[in-house]
Amino acid sequence: MKILVPTDFSACANNAANFACELAGHLDAEVVFFHSIWPFNTLEPMAYTSTFANEYYEAREKRMKEYTAEMCNKYGNNTKISGICKIGFSVQDITETAEKEKFNLIVMGTQGAEGISGFTFGSNTGGVIGKTKVAVLAVPKKYAFNKVQNAIVYATGLTEKPSKSSKQTLKNILDVFRLPLKTVYVNTKHSEIINKSVPLNLAKSMGLDAIDFHSIDSSNIHKAISIFTDSVDAGMLIMVGRRHNFLEKLFVESVSKKAAYHVKIPLLVLHEE
Repeated sequence: MKILVPTDFSACANNAANFACELAGHLDAEVVFFHSIWPFNTLEPMAYTSTFANEYYEAREKRMKEYTAEMCNKYGNNTKISGICKIGFSVQDITETAEKEKFNLIVMGTQGAEGISGFTFGSNTGGVIGKTKVAVLAVPKKYAFNKVQNAIVYATGLTEKPSKSSKQTLKNILDVFRLPLKTVYVNTKHSEIINKSVPLNLAKSMGLDAIDFHSIDSSNIHKAISIFTDSVDAGMLIMVGRRHNFLEKLFVESVSKKAAYHVKIPLLVLHEE
């Protein structure tokens, strides 16, 4: 298994890197840190000199080598760790690298906040989730690996069909944390009747034997999911991203408008075929 961890060397990204390395240790996975260097040729000619640009690139590459060495010293006994730098634009480079190099998971940090508001995804994390077909784990700042306790919540729209790779990622996550998986569906129509076969069909589509299924009547999907994750003291939230589904409405569209989709626990976004 290969895990791509984009970093800008901030405290937020560093927390996600630590989370990724601890996860990798349980999965016997390889971790690759990725730093995207903004291309200077997109700036006005007077804003820089070639000497300055070269020095900047060299400094960024040196920082990546130092950072990779630090993380190898910390986790290298159990995990293969490396780092790469690429000149370009973050979202595009991350998605292209993840898919071209066949990564199984992208782990990214995101700014945290206190209370029910949770955290707001940054534009890079949101952009990657909206564009890639690789599973993305967004980790709130200061949220440690050992905080994933009690339960994992899977928020479903009932109609999604996770890809084969997403099913494997889900299985890997459940195997690592060994926590109950609680599946929640927000019934916005209220009058809709959930047939008993729905949980069975959903479990089958997810590649699981059975699921603990919950249906909640609410016109506010985000609030209902937030309340449910709080009620079970969940340590992680999982969703399947697809075009035109409730995740896009909650997340992808809101990011483009710089609005907030709030959650205070790690969010694993899987994808359809």
